[in-house]
Amino acid sequence: MLSIKPDGWCEENEFAWLQEQSAGMPVVELGVHRGRSTQAFLNSPEIACVDAWFHDGAYESFCSTFKEYIDSKQISIYYTKDLYDLLDEQRLRLIAEWSQRAGFAYVDCGHAPTQVESDINLSKQLLRPGGILCGHDSRGGWSESVIQGLTLSGIKWRHAAGSIWVEDTE
Repeated sequence: MLSIKPDGWCEENEFAWLQEQSAGMPVVELGVHRGRSTQAFLNSPEIACVDAWFHDGAYESFCSTFKEYIDSKQISIYYTKDLYDLLDEQRLRLIAEWSQRAGFAYVDCGHAPTQVESDINLSKQLLRPGGILCGHDSRGGWSESVIQGLTLSGIKWRHAAGSIWVEDTE
């Protein structure tokens, strides 16, 4: 296990919830940045990490930190130029390779309402029946626009841990 401290965008209680809920399932993570939340998924057999990595050094930092997991093919990278471009090559590759395959999808990519809605719709294509759909920022600085996006998507949701939301399937 890596020694990244799950702080910043992934608090201790959020990290523990993600780790427990995703254990043993294939995971799709939309919005990775440097990989703090990715560490919570390392007990999963395979992880699809999707991001544009537009922050300076974020992609290089991610690849360096998770090199062993990338080399072993536990982590697959989808470096997209624009996840919201329906014809983006990496988005199309992700859909082709992961359609109804993931048991767990974590959304922490775009925070504008239409981006959240788009991320949820994409995640639903990738999740197998009964899979868990969740995301970040339902509390705090981005919460207003994230909640608007959740409303646009039409899913029922609830708070899970910290600022993590989860689709309420009951």
